[in-house]
Amino acid sequence: MSGNAILSEAGAFAASDVVQGLKKAMRRMAASVVVVSSRQNDTRFAMSASAVTSLSVDPPSLLVCVNQSASVFPVLLARHDFAVNVLSVIHQPLSVACSGTQSGESRFAIGNWVDDPETNVPYLQDAQASLICAVDLVQRYGTHPAVIAWQTDNELACHDTSPSYTEAARERFGKWLATRYGEVERLNTAWGNVFWSMEYRRFDEIGLPNRTPTDANPSHWLDFRRFMSSEVASFHGLQGDLIRAHAPGRDLLHNFMGFFTSFDHYEFAESGLDVAAWDSYPLPRTEVLWFDDAEKHRWARTGHPDIPAFNHDLYRGVGKGRMWVMEQQVGPVNWAPYNPVPKAGMARLWTWEAFAHGAELVSYFRWRQAPFAQEQMHSGINAPDDKLTAGGHEIARVARELENFDQAAAARTKHAPVALLFDYPADWIVQIQRHGADFDYQRLVFEWYSCLREMGVDVDMLPATADLSGYRLVVACADPVLA
Repeated sequence: MSGNAILSEAGAFAASDVVQGLKKAMRRMAASVVVVSSRQNDTRFAMSASAVTSLSVDPPSLLVCVNQSASVFPVLLARHDFAVNVLSVIHQPLSVACSGTQSGESRFAIGNWVDDPETNVPYLQDAQASLICAVDLVQRYGTHPAVIAWQTDNELACHDTSPSYTEAARERFGKWLATRYGEVERLNTAWGNVFWSMEYRRFDEIGLPNRTPTDANPSHWLDFRRFMSSEVASFHGLQGDLIRAHAPGRDLLHNFMGFFTSFDHYEFAESGLDVAAWDSYPLPRTEVLWFDDAEKHRWARTGHPDIPAFNHDLYRGVGKGRMWVMEQQVGPVNWAPYNPVPKAGMARLWTWEAFAHGAELVSYFRWRQAPFAQEQMHSGINAPDDKLTAGGHEIARVARELENFDQAAAARTKHAPVALLFDYPADWIVQIQRHGADFDYQRLVFEWYSCLREMGVDVDMLPATADLSGYRLVVACADPVLA
């Protein structure tokens, strides 16, 4: 749901200057919680919302995401007027109340609420900013010239969220197996279920592999991993179909995470992806990978040099030549064991390195550092006081350099002489039965990649199913399944 702002920051400047008002309000909204408020007849409604962002200044517009089950949702559809109130730290009790601890009119007992004289919409008088908006549906912005692409979800499978061991998952897994094998006898043969007398009579007898009393059949686990991967791809495909129905001609992308293999990113891309984007954090990724302490110390402020390059080449392959960096590290982050400040010049170097590997676009996380909550120690282009950080100054320099950059020439990519296979099912197979405590498929492929890069060789990273004709050398590292 989107809204066109028709009133600017409360009490700070002329209500007629909507564009400037929207800009001032947005500077505060980036690090704040907002409350959306409206009225239906004599009943007022309010809810806390974190998914609010500016969409354009021409027309001045916000994008406001509201759950259809929220009490305010039917009011917004029927009424079309609402207020977006940007809270400050003194409004924390109001934010909590509007998040579900209270309901209805009781939410308005906190704060100084008044009614807009034109629309009669309630807004918070002492908010950092209040914007009175008129509802406009998403269909309009599907073809808005300011919207060039849509990203589905965010970092799918992060925090181990792709596995599901519910009854619904078991039922869908059984149906997936029936589609894959057709007859249960074929599954029994493929899995080798004669061992330990594990033959199944029907697909609905098959449980989830985490519920076996001892080691599950590795083929059971492998098919479950395949099933999980197909579910993630199907979920993306559903989102993509909905977006394309309202936004024809726009790129569809997702921001993957390097070294996360819980689903097959190649398969995911086949479910309707135009661009493969990924989130690049060289310093913390160096901290959490397999490197020994000496290596981590050596690359503490630059990141291991092959980490960004490896993933640029991987996701260029996933995107079939189209790759973006959706989150590029700018300064110190918050989630690694140690989070040093990048060495001077690294943000600029990482940006140009991405372009050298074929990136069409590099964006940064984050625009402004928030001084609170889980990522308060995660820096951005701007500090909380709206001043450029050291990384922000480097990004500004890159922007100036790009003004004289021949982007058309850079877009002319060539076929690398070497193909390095990176296969997600291969990684799953190694994880299921590692057969060596320190054996790691990703590490092996990465070390081969590093070796090739040290030789000065450009590399295309491809799935095991890719057409490999035209390559002078193909490197396949411990790939147990080659089709």
